[in-house]
Amino acid sequence: MFRNALFAIAVVGFSAPALAGGIDDFKQAFSAANAGKYQSAITTYDKALAADDLSRAFRIRAYNNRGLAHYKLGRTDEAIADYGRAIAMDPDYHIALNNRGLGWQKLGDNERALRDFEAAIIADPDYLLAMNNRGKILHEIGRTQDAIAQFNHVIRLEPTNATAFKHRGKAYRALGNLDHALADFNRLLDIRPGYSHGYLYRGMALADLGLVNAAKFDIRTAYQMNPNSTRIQQAHEKFRKL
Repeated sequence: MFRNALFAIAVVGFSAPALAGGIDDFKQAFSAANAGKYQSAITTYDKALAADDLSRAFRIRAYNNRGLAHYKLGRTDEAIADYGRAIAMDPDYHIALNNRGLGWQKLGDNERALRDFEAAIIADPDYLLAMNNRGKILHEIGRTQDAIAQFNHVIRLEPTNATAFKHRGKAYRALGNLDHALADFNRLLDIRPGYSHGYLYRGMALADLGLVNAAKFDIRTAYQMNPNSTRIQQAHEKFRKL
């Protein structure tokens, strides 16, 4: 599981003697999705789910993983439906709850997204992925102090969680707490020194503090690292003229 990712694919172990029928299709679909071949993965998950010999545990994961493949192809409604099928079979399946929350968020339904993220955390109190997603939703709907509290909790559990530092820094900046924002962006870059947007966020905080030369340096660094990012291009053009 990648802790700084937004969504999660269900990972299961495979034993050589078990690779037959629906389970074999599951493995092939899983490999296709990992290779970015999402339509092929969907087709093969369809075969796995149609097989009589696919166990309940694999069936739940197949629905979740097929949903993620739909999500990757921009088919959010289909993704949500598949996550729902997994959750119907296991209401405490935290991975599908988190993923469905991202689907609702993409559709602009923050209330449902928040409910799913919170249900995922209840199902697994150590699930940092859902905690970070919950914090981002809270910030988005204006509950910024609650978002900061959520990111604080993530950082207590995992002091090197880059996602939590990034979004807590953004929340602090939104509140005008620029010293705390700058400290979080510094920590973000300590953890992920090659993260171009970290330099962008720190540069914007430095600009807010009136440290224009330092801001220009960071934004120029971000641009050199990632010149194709629209947000970085816009900031670079703005500060290049100062």
